[in-house]
Amino acid sequence: PPGTMVNFLRSFRVVLSRPYVQVPWGYEWNDEFFADTGARVVRQIQPLSPLDRWNVWQHVTGRPDLCVKPGDRLMKADGRWAF
Repeated sequence: PPGTMVNFLRSFRVVLSRPYVQVPWGYEWNDEFFADTGARVVRQIQPLSPLDRWNVWQHVTGRPDLCVKPGDRLMKADGRWAF
């Protein structure tokens, strides 16, 4: 109906690779949000990490809407639901 608010969720797939397992993926979770809800929400992205490189590539290819940003929520990892 007119005047009502509608919320939309947008999801997309992020594929990361790293040279060896000791290299961190580059995200930090919002620990407080996880403690309250159990959801994995991005708090910060580490510079020069695989996730940062993903974001740079999305900008270079003209797809900044596919960048991972603080506040984004993890839905699945390795084919498993994250919650």
